[in-house]
Amino acid sequence: MYERIDIAVKGSLLHDIGKLVYRSDHNGGNHSKAGAEFIAVESILMNNKAEILDCIKYHHHAFLINAGLRDDSMAYIVYEADNIASGLDRRLIYEELDKGTFDEKTPLHSVFNQLNLHKSKKLGAYDLKPYFMNESVKIPVENLESLRANTSQGRYKEIVTLIKKYLSSQPGILDSSNSLLKLLELTTSGIPSSISTKEIPDISIYDHSKITCALASCMYIYADNQGIKDYRRTFFESKDFRQESAFLLVSGDVSGIQDFIYTIASKGALKSLRGRSLYLEIMVENAIDDILDQAGLTRANLIYSGGGHFYMLLPNTEMIKEIINKCKEEINKQLLEMFSINLYLEMSYEECTADQLGNGIDIKENKENYIGEIYSGVSKKISKNKLQRYKGGQLKDLFNPDSQYNKKAQYEKECIICGESDHLVAFQKATDLFACNNCDSLASLGIKIARIHGLEEKNFIVIKEDEREGVRVPSIGSRKFLDIHTMSRVEENMKLAPDYYKRVYSINEPMIGINYSTNLWIGNYNKRSESNSAIDFEELASQSCGIKRLGVLRADVDDLGKAFVSGFEKHDQDEGKYDNITFSRTSTFSRELTMFFKYEINKLCNGKADSQFSFRLPGSRKNLKGKEKNIVIVYSGGDDVFAVGPWDEILEFSVNLRDAFNKFSLGSLSLSAGIGLFPKGYPISQMAIKTGELEDLAKSHNNDSKNSIAIFDYEDDSNVFTWSDFKDSVCLDKMEKLNRWFYFNPEEHELNKEKIYAGNQLLYRFYLLFKDDNNINIARLAYQLGRMKPHKNDKDKLLVYEDFKKTMYNWILDDEDRKAATMAINLVILLNRKEREE
Repeated sequence: MYERIDIAVKGSLLHDIGKLVYRSDHNGGNHSKAGAEFIAVESILMNNKAEILDCIKYHHHAFLINAGLRDDSMAYIVYEADNIASGLDRRLIYEELDKGTFDEKTPLHSVFNQLNLHKSKKLGAYDLKPYFMNESVKIPVENLESLRANTSQGRYKEIVTLIKKYLSSQPGILDSSNSLLKLLELTTSGIPSSISTKEIPDISIYDHSKITCALASCMYIYADNQGIKDYRRTFFESKDFRQESAFLLVSGDVSGIQDFIYTIASKGALKSLRGRSLYLEIMVENAIDDILDQAGLTRANLIYSGGGHFYMLLPNTEMIKEIINKCKEEINKQLLEMFSINLYLEMSYEECTADQLGNGIDIKENKENYIGEIYSGVSKKISKNKLQRYKGGQLKDLFNPDSQYNKKAQYEKECIICGESDHLVAFQKATDLFACNNCDSLASLGIKIARIHGLEEKNFIVIKEDEREGVRVPSIGSRKFLDIHTMSRVEENMKLAPDYYKRVYSINEPMIGINYSTNLWIGNYNKRSESNSAIDFEELASQSCGIKRLGVLRADVDDLGKAFVSGFEKHDQDEGKYDNITFSRTSTFSRELTMFFKYEINKLCNGKADSQFSFRLPGSRKNLKGKEKNIVIVYSGGDDVFAVGPWDEILEFSVNLRDAFNKFSLGSLSLSAGIGLFPKGYPISQMAIKTGELEDLAKSHNNDSKNSIAIFDYEDDSNVFTWSDFKDSVCLDKMEKLNRWFYFNPEEHELNKEKIYAGNQLLYRFYLLFKDDNNINIARLAYQLGRMKPHKNDKDKLLVYEDFKKTMYNWILDDEDRKAATMAINLVILLNRKEREE
């Protein structure tokens, strides 16, 4: 569509590659020159090589001003995009000409250092190495001096060598924008873009290059649309462009997600849940790619995607607006046909200038949060437009009983899931159950997802026009179908018909050099059954310690909207209040959250993070250290989680998730969660509703301070605790003491002679005494404790008895201790409850 867009994309993505090379070997010159020389040698097959090298060599003012380039050189666009992405005009700093302003021992700092929402005083940074070489959860190191000691030319050389290895083994990487993006993400997302002592080093080379690419691509298309050919005058000599509304911040949001996911049959419920969750994820990603493909842009222009929501940066042209409106119209028309009004995709946009995206790039001291205003503006449009979904003919048809949306093919049978009566098939080959094609295909998709894990051959999610297999997915143009194919099948089909697939997605595996695939990060951990097939609720419940119940977790980041809009403002000062707000920093913040909930979370389930986060309920008889957990992540979006598993493992997982997120964000963000306890046959829709109510209860806890967990009971706040109170007071204090004082299996008497036997009947009496807050229960507890006194000759037990008698009596006298003890006793009962007692 745009013949030179490839130069803008690759020139901007590679413009800072020289920082790695220069820091690894100071062989004179500067990073611009080092980068150009590196790519000149390594990019034998690259198209438009000379112009791309100009973008690398001359992207700083001092070198560009006398370069003698043509007026339409893409280097001018990349130069200005670099300024906007950084939120500063690089003519105002000394660049690399003043060596004293650069500290090459600087590691990449955490973006959460600058997030002032909770005024965390912690500072953290990362070791200098490719992000994905560490199997443990990515946690900032608070000892910055130790990181500085590890930041050396040698470490930089290792990364440069790794890039050379990829380029030599996959020579086509530099000719594919998609593969180039993947290469940079893998190798440079842990490397600071700036090591200037005048800047905050919390933006990686990858994040800065990606945003620079998004901006440069938009600027090129906007200039082409405006008939601008003199890039030197427009983007280098004049600042007038910075005040033009050349950009669109586009936001998309799916309505109806919760009802869609939880509208399932009891047969194969967990498989259907996961199928529907993945379907929504891919539906949104496919819509994003529809727009980007139509606009001639790459995934560098995708700023954020997760939880049915996304942001993109696009050029402000009439054609782009038409593409957005066309995509919105066609996808919602198909959603109506497939799912009635149950799902809807709203897309809105906010026009913005380079000066706004640079957060006042021309202003010495910002007086406003321009970027926050852009995000706030588009969010308001999304909310308003959701109230006016359908217009004209569509609205008329929705009220017409004979329209395509309402007319039924037959009324004798209906889908057991959604209630439709069109195009029914035997549900999962059952003889007595029927479902519509969509619902049956979604359940089949869930089964295929489970099969991916544990298989040696790589699998891809594919979008294709062939409708013989898969589930239909809304898309621009012809009908498309979503399915899962093995790598060998994909390559065989592509040999026979190169255009067989519209899109091919890998999951959590970038596959650099395989240019036909786009990687998606997805929190998709799921424990397989003993028979190596998709696990179900019954088997998950059976893995519980004690009572055989399902645990359901719903968790959500607290105050995330506020963090996006104003989290990088300096709330404690007026001067320089908005200095830390840049488009790159906001984008980095988004990506960090996405990676936690779509990538790091899997490590908390597969055992790889047990050396970091290994909380276990005191008294649990399971030994899961280093082992895969019996958990299924139904969905994990950009800021929220829904997971199921044995109730005890879900509780443990929730604490480890919170602890990991707390360290990951350096305490600047918090989670609130609800934990539901359900029998295996309980309707999933009710599980979701009741656990959602618990999550809401946690968010309203302690005068809406949030950062809490609500457990099992949603009628009042007696089962709601701050995370620290639950972990430290309920579990590590009171549960630990109960297990130290008592043994609960009478057959283990010989192993616990110094302990006192406590069956569940006794524990339940304790539970009732602690649960109700009244004075008579204090007297009853004293009476109960008196009756439990061991024989005077049993000195070991007497010591234990005196300890627990005094401690438990003190617990019931203090409101907070009584509340914590009630939960601790309840959990001990559940951990020791036998099947026959249920």
